[in-house]
Amino acid sequence: MMLYAQLDLMNCKLESFHNHILMYCSKRFAYSGPVYKARNQLAAIDYTKHLHRKQRKNAQGKLQYHRVYSKHSKTWEVKPVLETKKYMYIKNLMTRVLQGRLNDSEPLSRKSVIPEGDARLISTTIAPMPPPPTEQLVKQRQTRFPKK
Repeated sequence: MMLYAQLDLMNCKLESFHNHILMYCSKRFAYSGPVYKARNQLAAIDYTKHLHRKQRKNAQGKLQYHRVYSKHSKTWEVKPVLETKKYMYIKNLMTRVLQGRLNDSEPLSRKSVIPEGDARLISTTIAPMPPPPTEQLVKQRQTRFPKK
């Protein structure tokens, strides 16, 4: 029984992490491979740095909760209010990025080499053959309306 409870907790944390990633990588936008990877890494840093936040207390020292309506169970539930996030690591992260850039001997406008297996090397269409010239397609185009 204890194993099921642990698996349920792990599943809940994994689902929570996936929801957290969506704050950094919205499904409404298309990201290139490196940008998507960087955004996921930022999401992972943010999630792990704030994973063990304690529950907030009010002025009387009582634990704070907020009400949430569950559409699934059609009942009201309470969720703990956690302490606000502290982004103390951002300054260090920015310093390390800037230091890495200053120590880089190559110019920022250098050509990047796309490694083999990168998703950007996949064809932009699903067609099994290259497209014919646009002019040829325009000439072949048929319409059911007569030309005037």
